[in-house]
Amino acid sequence: MQILEFDCIESTQIFLNEGIRKGELKPPIMVVAKRQSGGIGSRGNLWENVKEGLYFSFALPMETLPQDLPLESTSIYMGFIFKEVLQEEGSRVWLKWPNDLYIGKQKVGGVLCARLRDVMICGIGLNLEVTNNFNHTFHYNGKLISLCNALLCEDGAILIEGEKIYSLR
Repeated sequence: MQILEFDCIESTQIFLNEGIRKGELKPPIMVVAKRQSGGIGSRGNLWENVKEGLYFSFALPMETLPQDLPLESTSIYMGFIFKEVLQEEGSRVWLKWPNDLYIGKQKVGGVLCARLRDVMICGIGLNLEVTNNFNHTFHYNGKLISLCNALLCEDGAILIEGEKIYSLR
């Protein structure tokens, strides 16, 4: 896999998306930055730059993903793999459905995946300062929903009050 490294970039996700769209970059490829000036998060939110963070995005051809992986579950799938790697290194990080990384009750990162033609682009931001603190809830259909009674399904979806939800996007 080709790896491009930058001291500062607007967004690893945007850079990779635009490069692939224009045909200038080809998967498999990864973009890593020490800082981002305009990182993106879920639902169009900004991913704020912190003093100590890890920012990277990678692109994989769709045919390299597991054939039984629902596209809607790609963020939780990639987040789970990243969480496992961090835990192997001694981290206490855990994955909050569908794409947030936590240590204890503090959000420390997120995973954002998007398909571009025959390519899956996955971006991960990790706050190494651990400064954000959120309750374990998410917004769905205009309501704030608690995850305390949610069940995680084998396909990466969650089941809440009989409704199977794959993604918030």
